[in-house]
Amino acid sequence: MRTTPLVSWRAQAEKFDGTIRSAAESILGFPMSDQCYSQACLTPRLGGFGLRRAVDHAEIAFAASWHEAQDTCRERWRPRDDVKSFSTQKRGSFLKDEEIFYKGSGF
Repeated sequence: MRTTPLVSWRAQAEKFDGTIRSAAESILGFPMSDQCYSQACLTPRLGGFGLRRAVDHAEIAFAASWHEAQDTCRERWRPRDDVKSFSTQKRGSFLKDEEIFYKGSGF
Protein backbone atom coordinates (compact mmCIF):
# COMPACT_ATOMS: atom_id res chain seq x y z
CA MET A 1 0.00 0.00 0.00
CA ARG A 2 2.81 2.39 0.79
CA THR A 3 4.96 1.47 -2.23
CA THR A 4 2.56 1.23 -5.18
CA PRO A 5 -0.07 3.73 -6.38
CA LEU A 6 -3.64 2.53 -5.78
CA VAL A 7 -4.47 2.73 -9.49
CA SER A 8 -2.17 -0.29 -9.97
CA TRP A 9 -3.99 -2.51 -7.46
CA ARG A 10 -7.49 -1.11 -6.83
CA ALA A 11 -9.24 -4.43 -7.59
CA GLN A 12 -7.07 -6.22 -5.01
CA ALA A 13 -7.69 -3.46 -2.46
CA GLU A 14 -11.46 -3.74 -2.94
CA LYS A 15 -11.27 -7.52 -2.55
CA PHE A 16 -9.13 -7.14 0.59
CA ASP A 17 -11.58 -4.62 2.04
CA GLY A 18 -14.46 -7.03 1.35
CA THR A 19 -12.59 -9.81 3.14
CA ILE A 20 -12.00 -7.59 6.19
CA ARG A 21 -15.69 -6.63 6.25
CA SER A 22 -16.74 -10.28 6.05
CA ALA A 23 -14.36 -11.20 8.87
CA ALA A 24 -15.65 -8.35 11.08
CA GLU A 25 -19.27 -9.35 10.44
CA SER A 26 -18.43 -12.98 11.20
CA ILE A 27 -16.76 -12.02 14.48
CA LEU A 28 -19.67 -9.78 15.50
CA GLY A 29 -22.23 -12.34 14.37
CA PHE A 30 -24.36 -10.08 12.17
CA PRO A 31 -24.14 -8.24 8.85
CA MET A 32 -23.54 -4.49 9.03
CA SER A 33 -25.34 -1.92 6.92
CA ASP A 34 -23.08 0.22 4.74
CA GLN A 35 -23.53 3.15 7.15
CA CYS A 36 -22.66 0.96 10.14
CA TYR A 37 -19.60 -0.41 8.39
CA SER A 38 -18.46 3.09 7.40
CA GLN A 39 -18.48 4.01 11.08
CA ALA A 40 -16.65 0.80 12.02
CA CYS A 41 -13.91 1.84 9.57
CA LEU A 42 -13.28 5.12 11.40
CA THR A 43 -10.52 5.58 13.92
CA PRO A 44 -11.63 4.87 17.51
CA ARG A 45 -11.08 8.61 18.22
CA LEU A 46 -14.16 9.22 16.05
CA GLY A 47 -16.22 6.31 17.41
CA GLY A 48 -15.09 3.57 15.02
CA PHE A 49 -13.37 0.21 15.35
CA GLY A 50 -10.34 1.29 13.30
CA LEU A 51 -11.05 -1.10 10.40
CA ARG A 52 -9.40 1.19 7.87
CA ARG A 53 -10.39 0.56 4.25
CA ALA A 54 -7.41 0.21 1.94
CA VAL A 55 -9.25 2.04 -0.86
CA ASP A 56 -9.77 5.04 1.44
CA HIS A 57 -6.24 5.23 2.83
CA ALA A 58 -3.91 3.84 0.13
CA GLU A 59 -3.29 7.16 -1.61
CA ILE A 60 -2.51 8.79 1.73
CA ALA A 61 -0.09 6.00 2.65
CA PHE A 62 1.63 6.14 -0.74
CA ALA A 63 2.02 9.94 -0.61
CA ALA A 64 3.41 9.83 2.93
CA SER A 65 5.87 7.08 2.00
CA TRP A 66 6.97 8.94 -1.15
CA HIS A 67 7.69 12.13 0.80
CA GLU A 68 9.33 10.29 3.69
CA ALA A 69 11.60 8.43 1.24
CA GLN A 70 12.70 11.75 -0.27
CA ASP A 71 13.58 13.07 3.17
CA THR A 72 15.41 9.87 4.11
CA CYS A 73 17.44 10.01 0.87
CA ARG A 74 17.95 13.76 1.26
CA GLU A 75 16.78 14.19 -2.32
CA ARG A 76 14.12 16.18 -4.16
CA TRP A 77 12.24 14.23 -6.82
CA ARG A 78 10.08 15.43 -9.68
CA PRO A 79 6.45 15.89 -8.60
CA ARG A 80 4.05 13.04 -9.40
CA ASP A 81 0.45 13.42 -10.51
CA ASP A 82 -0.60 10.62 -8.15
CA VAL A 83 0.92 12.31 -5.09
CA LYS A 84 -1.48 15.18 -4.61
CA SER A 85 -0.73 16.32 -1.11
CA PHE A 86 1.38 15.44 1.85
CA SER A 87 0.78 14.92 5.48
CA THR A 88 2.09 12.25 7.75
CA GLN A 89 0.15 9.04 7.23
CA LYS A 90 -1.32 9.31 10.73
CA ARG A 91 -2.52 12.88 10.18
CA GLY A 92 -3.70 12.22 6.63
CA SER A 93 -5.68 9.15 7.68
CA PHE A 94 -7.29 11.05 10.55
CA LEU A 95 -8.32 13.85 8.18
CA LYS A 96 -9.78 11.26 5.79
CA ASP A 97 -11.71 9.69 8.67
CA GLU A 98 -13.03 13.12 9.68
CA GLU A 99 -14.18 13.69 6.10
CA ILE A 100 -16.01 10.35 6.11
CA PHE A 101 -17.45 11.02 9.58
CA TYR A 102 -18.89 14.43 8.72
CA LYS A 103 -20.14 13.26 5.35
CA GLY A 104 -21.94 10.31 6.96
CA SER A 105 -23.33 12.24 9.93
CA GLY A 106 -25.05 14.90 7.85
CA PHE A 107 -23.12 17.89 9.26
